[in-house]
Amino acid sequence: MLRESSQTQQLVDNLDLSAVADATKDSGVAHGRLLIRFAEVVLGDDEAELAAVRQEVRAALGPQALVDASAIVATFMQMVRIADATGIAVVGP
Repeated sequence: MLRESSQTQQLVDNLDLSAVADATKDSGVAHGRLLIRFAEVVLGDDEAELAAVRQEVRAALGPQALVDASAIVATFMQMVRIADATGIAVVGP
């Protein structure tokens, strides 16, 4: 889904998806490092860190972007759970 949507929007040539696993790289997405950190913290269990990163996203990108980023994380988690529940095998890299 991510691959197809980024190709449709002609963003693929400007993105470095390896930045997701390597914090020293720039993804090419505005505020990419902050958004990656947000996604990682959302999946953790540190409430104080979550409150702090929510505030950072809100301050840097605005309240609507915080809602959008939260919805994206939730959507991906939903897809993983559906795949797991139905027995869909995850294809490796």
